[in-house]
Amino acid sequence: MFASMTRSDQRVKGETYLRGLLLDGRRKSMQPMAQRLGVDHQGLQQFVTTSTWDTAAVRVRLARRAVELVGPAAWVVDDTGFPKDGVGSPGVARQYSGTLGKVGNCQVGVSVHAVTDVASCPLNWRLFLPESWDVSKAGLSAVKAAKAKRRKTLKNASRAVVPAVQVGGSADTEVDVEAVTAAARARRGRCGIPEGEGHRPKWMMVVEMLDELAEHGLRPPVLAADAGYGDNSQFRSALDERNIVYSVQVKGDALAHTVDAAPVPRAWPGPARAGAGAHRPVPPPSTPITRSAWPNT
Repeated sequence: MFASMTRSDQRVKGETYLRGLLLDGRRKSMQPMAQRLGVDHQGLQQFVTTSTWDTAAVRVRLARRAVELVGPAAWVVDDTGFPKDGVGSPGVARQYSGTLGKVGNCQVGVSVHAVTDVASCPLNWRLFLPESWDVSKAGLSAVKAAKAKRRKTLKNASRAVVPAVQVGGSADTEVDVEAVTAAARARRGRCGIPEGEGHRPKWMMVVEMLDELAEHGLRPPVLAADAGYGDNSQFRSALDERNIVYSVQVKGDALAHTVDAAPVPRAWPGPARAGAGAHRPVPPPSTPITRSAWPNT
């Protein structure tokens, strides 16, 4: 794994760190590992956080070795939650975690794995950054979250009185956008997150990882994913553009039409009756209209 490192001391520290990860022991942070290994934890910490070595070369070597040994029948993409108690870890936020089976305080890692019926090994991985960790989106994300909370409050207690408070020129909810943005910038600085790294959808991160692996001659025999990815038409289109064979799950309400089908515009009957709420769209017909029947307008 560490043959690409030119300095012998870095290779030694890298091998020590790897041995610490593989040894027994639940906690894999620096101090517990260093105690089990009988070494100074500061040396391990320095190797991981501040030592200058090419992480990409190590990851490529690991990916090639994994494909060689595993002989994958498929590649699988998925994301995993890592529950956290605090708020200081990079990317930590209240978000859905498959590990917890619910929304909780956690980090989320997106990964591509080489798999068979009896083996699995990661080939590439990314840390997912929620919008709250993106300086350009943190304020808007906080406003949306506050609005959602207010709607939930009104729904659960229809008689509750929720005062309207000015927020950046609106009367929707109470959020200090500038303070939220400054807090996101401070968190990023403490964690050393690069300026150009921000929030991206998970499916887009997967496509980036597939492109990165393809640059090194690694392509999946077939790609598998659950509905969290497979139900996204942009993700499927990206796989089609790259000529990647895939088998993905979609939700039960997904629709499929023939290639010559044309969309049907929604009809709006006008204002709803007094007190009935906003305009309501008329559901489109269940049978798609072919392009040959589409009027020339």
